[in-house]
Amino acid sequence: MSCIYIFGDNLKKCSFLIVVNVVLLFLTGARATFIGFFIILFLVLFFGRLSLKIKFLLGVISCFLIYFLFAFNSDFKKRFREMIIPVSYSKVNPNNSTSVRIAVWDCGIQKIKSSNTLIGNGIGDVPSVLQECYDAQYPELGKYYNTHNQYFSILLGTGLIGLLSFLLFFIYLFIHALKNKNNFLLVLVLFYLYIFNFENIIERKYGILLLLFFLFFVFNIFTKLANKPVKIV
Repeated sequence: MSCIYIFGDNLKKCSFLIVVNVVLLFLTGARATFIGFFIILFLVLFFGRLSLKIKFLLGVISCFLIYFLFAFNSDFKKRFREMIIPVSYSKVNPNNSTSVRIAVWDCGIQKIKSSNTLIGNGIGDVPSVLQECYDAQYPELGKYYNTHNQYFSILLGTGLIGLLSFLLFFIYLFIHALKNKNNFLLVLVLFYLYIFNFENIIERKYGILLLLFFLFFVFNIFTKLANKPVKIV
């Protein structure tokens, strides 16, 4: 979404970068990120300070890209069909990513319920706690999977204390973005809060580096400083 804030009404640059982003997301096969990208895109187009002409054209381009990907790529269509047909993930199948994710989430929820509510199990013990459930209930998985949900992982490792501390950081950024009319930061915070439902971003080196870099870069560069009277000492 950065192209819309950086290039503004430059339709050619915005359109080009949107197409590039969609192609990259398509190649990765990340369904949650793909859906999140278009949700945020349409929110930006709806609330962004762009001319109606630019909003309309970018919206048409985005809809065309979605139609093209689903109409002409059977594998891409199949991956999304898995999400809406329950029978496709009623049993664990290592070749069906949706069924794997459902099994992982099920174990995550079970272990959260049996863990210490306030302090969890300890960060280092999360893999063994999850593996215990996988071995007992889903041996078909065959290998270790993280929770594929950042909130579940934090609850398992550090309990409610850890989750509340984590969310307070994003609540502060959210309030700061609203107060300073930093729409770019607002969109970025919402995007990450959405992605945390599907990926353990802060548990990967590159994930946490990119998250902190973009959040603080946008925090500082795109914040509109409030007009405050200058104090003369």
